[in-house]
Amino acid sequence: MNALFLYARFQAGLGQDLMLKNYGEAMCSNRGGKQIGINGWYANGQAYVYLQGELGIRIKLWFVNKRLPIVKAGTAALLQAKGPNPYWARGYLSGNYNLLGGMVKGNFRFKLEFGEECKMEKESVFGGMKLITDLSPKKDENNVDIFAIPQATFAFKVDEPIVIPEDDGEHTYKIVIDKMVVLDEKGNEIKGKIEFAKAKDVANFVSTDILPPNQKMKFLVQVSFMEKKGGVFQVVTVDGKKAFEKEERYFTTGTAPTTIPLSNIQYAYPVVSQENYYTGETNKGTIQLKRGQDYLFDDPLWKTSIQFVGEENTLESAFVYNEGTNQITFTTPELSTEKQYTFSIVAKNSNSSATTDLTKQTKETVGGQNESEINVTTQTKNAQSVSKDADFERLSYTFRTSKYNTLEAKLSSINFNTLWGKINSDVIMLQNNMNADEAFDTAELVGTQYTDNKPLIEMTALMDDAFADKFEKLFYNSYPLDGMTLSRSAQAGEENYVGIPPTKALPIYSSYLQYLENEKYNPFLKRIFPYKYDLFHYYHADWYELISKAANRYVDAPQSARTAQVNNLLQSTFGVVPKGKYNVKAVYMIPGGDSGTEKQFSYTLK
Repeated sequence: MNALFLYARFQAGLGQDLMLKNYGEAMCSNRGGKQIGINGWYANGQAYVYLQGELGIRIKLWFVNKRLPIVKAGTAALLQAKGPNPYWARGYLSGNYNLLGGMVKGNFRFKLEFGEECKMEKESVFGGMKLITDLSPKKDENNVDIFAIPQATFAFKVDEPIVIPEDDGEHTYKIVIDKMVVLDEKGNEIKGKIEFAKAKDVANFVSTDILPPNQKMKFLVQVSFMEKKGGVFQVVTVDGKKAFEKEERYFTTGTAPTTIPLSNIQYAYPVVSQENYYTGETNKGTIQLKRGQDYLFDDPLWKTSIQFVGEENTLESAFVYNEGTNQITFTTPELSTEKQYTFSIVAKNSNSSATTDLTKQTKETVGGQNESEINVTTQTKNAQSVSKDADFERLSYTFRTSKYNTLEAKLSSINFNTLWGKINSDVIMLQNNMNADEAFDTAELVGTQYTDNKPLIEMTALMDDAFADKFEKLFYNSYPLDGMTLSRSAQAGEENYVGIPPTKALPIYSSYLQYLENEKYNPFLKRIFPYKYDLFHYYHADWYELISKAANRYVDAPQSARTAQVNNLLQSTFGVVPKGKYNVKAVYMIPGGDSGTEKQFSYTLK
C-alpha cells in the first residue's frame, strides 16, 4: 500500500481447529453443577491469529528509489479454546519488532487467559469428553420390544489406537469395553454376546433369547482406558485407581408375543415362500431362530406339533426345540410334487374345553376384637383365552414343491443350447438356453432373508479345459506372481467376489431376477438359464494387469534378471477363445450348511 511518501505492507490471518462433541450430561463443578455446552454439545480445540507488517518512507537518491522502514513487527497467538457455555481460552501471544532501522528492536511473549474454564465433574483422561455418547433403549423407556437389541455408541472406535497430541508430545490411547451387560429386575445377567458395527464405534448386545417380558431391566456399559508405553498398552490410572467411564439405563420391556415373528427367523427349511422345494434333497427340516423363545415350548398346558397342510390332507410331524441353539428340528413327511403347502407350528391346549377356568384359592385370617379371628377363603377364577378349536398357530407360512425331487434331476432334464455374446475383440461371454418346464426361484439363485441371505444353488466353474490351463500355468497356480498382485484381490470377502482364479465368475442375469420379482410367469424364466459363463473376461483382465505390471517393473532389466515365470508371461499373448466344452458344477446347499445333490454340465462353444 502506498500513500504519498509512505508505504506499508501487512499480512494477517486467523483460523481454528475445533472438534464438536457431545459430552452428554457432563457438568461443571465450578459452575453450580450446570450442564456443559448446549444440551451437552461442546467444542474443544485450538485457535490462532497472526499479524505481520512494515511501515516506512520512500525516498529518491539520485537515480535510485529507496524504502526506509520505520517499523517492522510481527505477532502471533496460539490459543487452546473451549466453548460455548462457558467460553474459555488460554495461550501465548508472541512477536518481534524493529524500529528506526534497528535502533530499537526486540521480541516479546505474553501468557493470555480469558473466560471461565469448566472443571469437569469426574473428569477423565480425555478432558471430560464423553466416550459413551449414547445408550438405547432410552432412559426409563417403557414397553420396549422384547426383541430389542440394547446398543451403545462411542466417541471413538473401540480397541483401536487413538493418538492425542499433548504438551510433551503425542500419546496413544485406546478404549476397551470392561462390561456390557443387561440385568433383569432380580439382578440376573441376561445371556448374550457383543456384536460391533463395521466401524467399531457402535456395539450391540444381542441376547441369546428374547428379553424377559414385563420387567424392569438395567443396561450397563463400562469402558476403561489404556495408554501405549514402551510399545505395550497399559491400564491408565487416576489417583492410583483405574480410570473408567460408566453409563447405565433402566427400561421396562413389553409383553411377549404368542407367535414366532418371521423377522426372528435366521433361516428355515422348507424356506418361507419357496417356489421350488425339492422333496428328495433331504427330509430334515429346520427353523433357526435369531433369538430364543423358550417360553413358547415350556408351557405344559400346550402340546405343540408341526403340520404340513396341503390341498388334500394334513400331515403332522414331531419336533425338537433346542434351547441352547434356539433351533427347531423336525422330520419332513413325504410330500407330493407340484403342490402348495402351509407349514405351521400348532399348539393344542391339553384341556378339552376351549376356555378353561383356572381357580385360585386365597386364604386370609382377619383379626378381630377380644382375641377373636375370622378365616376367609376366596376363590378367584381366571379364564385362559384360546382359539375356537383349542388350537393356536405359533408360526405359519406357505411354500411350493418342485416338479422334480432333486436339483440334479431338474438339471438332468434340461437340454442346454449354448449361445455366445461378444464383450470386446478378444473376449466373449457364454450363455445357455434351456427351454425348461420349470423356472428357478429367488431362494435358489441369490437367497432370501429366510436362507440367511445365502443362495441354495452354489455354482462353480471347474476350469478343467485347455484355455483355463494356460492361465493357471502362466500365473494363477503361482499367484501372487513374483510378488505382483491383482487389484481386485482387495474385494476378497465381498458379495460379488469371484475368486482368484475366478471360479465364481458365473453371474446371474439381472433381468432374470427382475422377472422373478415382477413377472414370475414371463416365458423368459423358462427359456434362459440364469447363469452366464464369464471367466474369459477375468482371464483377459488379470493377464493384462499382470503383464503390464511385469513390463513396468522389468523395463530395463535383462531377461536373465527375470524369473522364468515372468519371462513366460511377458512373451505370452491372450489368444483366441477356443471351441469346446467349459464345465461347471451346481451343488444344492441346504440352509445350515449341509449339501444335497450336485450336477456337472457344460457351456459349449461351437
